[in-house]
Amino acid sequence: MPDKEKVRLLWDQVRKETDLQQAVKMIADLTEQAVNERMSETASLRDMIRKLDDDVRNDFKQFQRALYGNGDPSHSILARLERIEERLCKSASNADKALWIVISAILVQVVLYLLKIL
Repeated sequence: MPDKEKVRLLWDQVRKETDLQQAVKMIADLTEQAVNERMSETASLRDMIRKLDDDVRNDFKQFQRALYGNGDPSHSILARLERIEERLCKSASNADKALWIVISAILVQVVLYLLKIL
């Protein structure tokens, strides 16, 4: 990107030019330079956007593979979450069973104690 001051000075020279053909030639040169610079900048931006688009596309594919299991649904994150949920439910159920076993044992001890007293 050219220095703004440099461009401004070039346009000032065009304005001061007394020879019409020379002024038109200078305007054409400045315009060509500006168009070429913009085309170069546009090509650079286009390449950067393509690269970013490719990166995002690749990241999304990797995310999909992890989420859905890369063709094997049993290895997907969703399947793993379901297995974790099942195990948590089983653990909660086992904890309830253990609690009832403890309560039952305590009740048996209380009943046996009361039978001894009577």
